[in-house]
Amino acid sequence: MRHCLMLILLFSCLPAIHAADNAITVEEQFLAEQDVRLLDEELRALGRLPAKERLKKELEFGKKLKRLERKIRETKANNRLLYILADWQVTYEPEAALGTIEQLQNSRYSAHKGTLDLVRARYYLKIGDTGKARELADKVTNRIPEFGPIADLVTLYEQVGSDAPKMEGNNLSGGVKDPVSNSKETFLFYYFLELGDDWQLLHFQKFCDELKREEYQGKFRVVCVSFDAKYISALGSWNTLSKDQDWDLFWANPNPKGDSEKWKSTWQVTTFPNAILIGGDRKILDVNPSIKSLQTLSGAEPKSTSSGKGPRNSKKKGPRWR
Repeated sequence: MRHCLMLILLFSCLPAIHAADNAITVEEQFLAEQDVRLLDEELRALGRLPAKERLKKELEFGKKLKRLERKIRETKANNRLLYILADWQVTYEPEAALGTIEQLQNSRYSAHKGTLDLVRARYYLKIGDTGKARELADKVTNRIPEFGPIADLVTLYEQVGSDAPKMEGNNLSGGVKDPVSNSKETFLFYYFLELGDDWQLLHFQKFCDELKREEYQGKFRVVCVSFDAKYISALGSWNTLSKDQDWDLFWANPNPKGDSEKWKSTWQVTTFPNAILIGGDRKILDVNPSIKSLQTLSGAEPKSTSSGKGPRNSKKKGPRWR
């Protein structure tokens, strides 16, 4: 899910900050509003950065959001900040998201409570409670039809446990037309994206790097489904990603006579990037699985982040990120 797009959507429908509360002066309200407006500009600039730089800054952005929340707490502008923080946490720090969601819900101001179910639904998808996510998605889309994409996302997750679709497509790698029916690997990792989009490509590369490890060989097969307008550019990116791997690239042709709509309707994938994990019984095991989940299935150890200069459990004080 591309959470930054949801953040940008927020900014188009945020209410203005008005009069002061009894406990907060007019000046404090005004300064808080200015802080959040600057945050708005910073987030828009963040979305224009090259993918790697953007991801690095996004990963660090939570600290800034938390500092600002403490600074402007009890102001009306803080509702807006809490919404943004909760959305960031659902993506990068889900264990903390529910607390922020509840903090916003309990605010004495009403701003953003009407669409808080959008963030709640994403949170419940993240923790595997698809039923609760469906309830919230239906609630918010009944009020605001423009938020229909969240219901589409829930539909994607609701496929877990069902038989994987069987669909033949244009395999640019020269392999089988339907991996679900014909591949010998126990697990199939389908990834739907536009390879020409640097942001989507960066996230896919993370999974490719993991699935190239020896522990996955013969057990997992990557099936990339590309929705790029031109297959030749997609193929160039794919050749770099899949070097020395017997994986599959399908082109979901989005042109008028292409088959992209068939791919979308068959797999219930309407936004990119999204991943579907299929098991040995050819049922859908998971949607957008984490790398930790893949490691559990394969028996692979998490990659070491140590410098190689000593054991990771050294008693020396480590860097702050530990």
